[in-house]
Amino acid sequence: MGKSEARLLVRLQVGHRSELLEPDHPKALADGHTHRWTVYVRNQDGTDFQDRSFVEKVLFVLHVDFPNYKRTVKEPPYQVSVK
Repeated sequence: MGKSEARLLVRLQVGHRSELLEPDHPKALADGHTHRWTVYVRNQDGTDFQDRSFVEKVLFVLHVDFPNYKRTVKEPPYQVSVK
């Protein structure tokens, strides 16, 4: 590494969570969905970013069956939820 170069290591947490909908949940009955889920990018410790120092935006690419399957999130929390 030259004198004018610097490196910065930023650790991120990329993950998802889901919740099974009960069969009598209105959303499950209306469209056949079985889960409520969220996909996210966070700090390594699991907290949301408080500023945009390291991450300007996150592009989430969902399955093509979802409307607007490419979703860009430009502000924290960087996450997409489908309920």
